[in-house]
Amino acid sequence: MQVEAHLQKIIDQEGKVHLTLIDPASQTPERAAEIALAAVKGDTDAIMIGGSTGASGTLLDETVIKIKQKVDVPTILFPGSSAGLSSYADAVFFMSLLNSRDIGYVVTNQVLGAPLVYRSQIEPISMAYLVVEPGGLLVG
Repeated sequence: MQVEAHLQKIIDQEGKVHLTLIDPASQTPERAAEIALAAVKGDTDAIMIGGSTGASGTLLDETVIKIKQKVDVPTILFPGSSAGLSSYADAVFFMSLLNSRDIGYVVTNQVLGAPLVYRSQIEPISMAYLVVEPGGLLVG
């Protein structure tokens, strides 16, 4: 599945795309799959999985697997660090937090994660973002 092309096609047709973020650290994999199914029934176009530094390892893998069993939309990793990668997902937002004071969020995590992304054949989707104020986010 070419996730980026799929999302771009939706944007071209509808002018927007809706993504739902599920953090594996916030509930069981089974509950995450139920949430994903409800989101798809509400017309979300893809499920992002990740967000916190607790979203990694077996919990992340099990969450991605359970979600993919329940829904037929792309699963896109939204990693909080290089540990937030799973070979079971369709794609990963390969992100850089451009105005971070921690170089790890600008480039280090990307360098550490790149070999796994390459070996796993997870589709990388480039993303740069800026935190513009506490609670605000600008994604590009």
